[in-house]
Amino acid sequence: PAQWWDSSTWYEVRDLLFEAGFVNEAQLAQFEAVPELADMTTFLNHEDVESAYGRVQRDGSQELLLEYLQRCMTDACRAFKMLAGRTRFLISPRTRVIAIDLNNVMGDDSNAGHLKTGIMFLFAGQVAGGDFVLPQYRDELLQAVPALYHPLHLDRLEQLDQEVKSKIYDELHNAKKVPFIFPMLETQDREQRKFGIRTVLSSQYVSDFPVAILNSANSLYMMELDPKDEALLSETFKVPKVTQQRFQRLGSGPAADGSGVPFLGVFRIKSGGTLARILKNAMGPLELWALNSSPTDSALRRLLYEAVGGATARAILAEAFPQGTAEKLIELRQKQAGEADSNNVIRTLANELIKRRGYNL
Repeated sequence: PAQWWDSSTWYEVRDLLFEAGFVNEAQLAQFEAVPELADMTTFLNHEDVESAYGRVQRDGSQELLLEYLQRCMTDACRAFKMLAGRTRFLISPRTRVIAIDLNNVMGDDSNAGHLKTGIMFLFAGQVAGGDFVLPQYRDELLQAVPALYHPLHLDRLEQLDQEVKSKIYDELHNAKKVPFIFPMLETQDREQRKFGIRTVLSSQYVSDFPVAILNSANSLYMMELDPKDEALLSETFKVPKVTQQRFQRLGSGPAADGSGVPFLGVFRIKSGGTLARILKNAMGPLELWALNSSPTDSALRRLLYEAVGGATARAILAEAFPQGTAEKLIELRQKQAGEADSNNVIRTLANELIKRRGYNL
């Protein structure tokens, strides 16, 4: 009846939808039911909170603690819109790969910017892998949710418990000046690995990683060795000098013979020792072209992407240049044409490759 709808709560709507088999719609109702960050300021004014903490002051300040918390929440709602409103999207439990691009939400080089960067790093980790820890709290979760939802959660718990999960934080150097996130990442790495959760951190230099994280790392993969990292590798990972020198002589990027990309793998073994080996990632030409980041190759790939799409572009490049790069040909044509700018050479080559492909696009 209409009167019931006037007084019903979103939690009741959620239950009705779920019982009727509308699981996704029930999740959307759940998003409407839970409090927003802005609602938390109302709870600070509750009489029980006021009576317990109303006269408490911040350390080293005359500002009241509750006023400080209210100000922080108000600032957070204004500065971080994505944390202040309702959840607008739902990640399916069947999803296997989640990628979150933080490029447009990173802070600048100010203190406020560093805070923003750190919060975005941690927020992205929570969005992508927040469910990973649920098997650790199985009993508490089942006690907290109504029995109606137990079968749904049990399926999810079983799935998570049986799989190895990975949380990968790329471009870690962007958070180098945000020290408060590293203790969290270190704790996460140490405690969650026994529950099948791997934390992977990547950056351009070993020096971008805090010492505490390097000391607890099980594995280290290096695509190139900077001379500044030699002492750290020797002292922290016990990598022999001869291994470091040999790896430096190999250079970086795909091998000229197409045999793969050399990298240095350093592994801590259970006996307490360290195993360091120079290995090769023998990727095929399609993978090499998908991951190639050199300026000239990236420019050629981008032109083909725009013209014929990603899959066809990679197939064209893999067939023409199975070693994963066209740099030498572009350099040769640039010299022959006497051009300082390689853009014309790259565009001409892209047109040639498309023409050679013919109707098989």
